[in-house]
Amino acid sequence: MLQLRLSIYSCRSYLMGLLPNYLKKGSIMIRIENLFLPDAKTGTSILRDISCIFEPGKITFLIGKSGAGKTSLLRCMALLRSDYQGRILADDVDIRMLSSLQRAQTIGFVFQQFNLFPQLTAVENCIEPLRTVLKLLEQQACKRAQELFEMLGIADLSDRYPARLSGGQQQRVAIARALCFNPEFLLLDEPTSALDPENTSILGDQLRLLAAQGKTVVVASQDMSFVESYADSTLVMGNGLVKVEKQ
Repeated sequence: MLQLRLSIYSCRSYLMGLLPNYLKKGSIMIRIENLFLPDAKTGTSILRDISCIFEPGKITFLIGKSGAGKTSLLRCMALLRSDYQGRILADDVDIRMLSSLQRAQTIGFVFQQFNLFPQLTAVENCIEPLRTVLKLLEQQACKRAQELFEMLGIADLSDRYPARLSGGQQQRVAIARALCFNPEFLLLDEPTSALDPENTSILGDQLRLLAAQGKTVVVASQDMSFVESYADSTLVMGNGLVKVEKQ
């Protein structure tokens, strides 16, 4: 047992050593209380009385059929939908009370379609938000972006435009952009939908790396092989409800 604990500790220490220094900070718990989300067109509830907890240092998957409410829940957590009832708390702070800068430093969201700016190179997709939101100097922003590109294995792709990147490469650029602000929790919507098995494994290992240093990672996915390989916990959703929670 002691040997196993030492092995786990050594693994975590190794993973931590791969991370840029500014990514190594505290962890927060996300708590959702009695969340309802109305359909803007019909007024019916897309999400109904959802209450759950997402723990730091774990990868939690949201699973369920299309229309179950997985993406809607992620969009509420990312404040892309703020017209919900109930509360989403980051260490007891309602995320709707955060300033724009605090939101950027708390919440990272990776869209299913990645949403990279086509007119910017891969590294510029990360540099521009840092200069605009954090007001970093170009040299500082470039250094931070390059550190993340190194961590994600795409340092040699920094000068390519999105159209010249594969789906897996675009996704890693999108993850780098989300991590530039060092968010406390990372949300990913169907991240394996455009990936081959090799890139799916690379993604899973990168999520484990982030969870190992305390980030709260939440993934909506219908890829059950991916879920079974990388989930620390799972929420089964259906008809806007959390039906089952599995640890």
